[in-house]
Amino acid sequence: AAPPAAGQPPAKWWNAGPPSPFRLVCTMAFGVDIGRLAPEVRTISVAPDKGLTLGRMHQLGYFEGLLGEEPGARYLCCVSR
Repeated sequence: AAPPAAGQPPAKWWNAGPPSPFRLVCTMAFGVDIGRLAPEVRTISVAPDKGLTLGRMHQLGYFEGLLGEEPGARYLCCVSR
């Protein structure tokens, strides 16, 4: 996926990929009641036979969806691109 245009927020993250036996699931985020978020919003599928690069440029909207509102937004700069 192409990165968003300058000044545009990233698209909302929704894990709609093919089912995978492995997943990374966010279980805690600063300032967020994570249990109120749909599992697809806080999950990244991991294919067993492929490498995975994590970061804001690779999972567009994932980290912003978890930390994008105060008080967590100030920590987005700590997540690698």
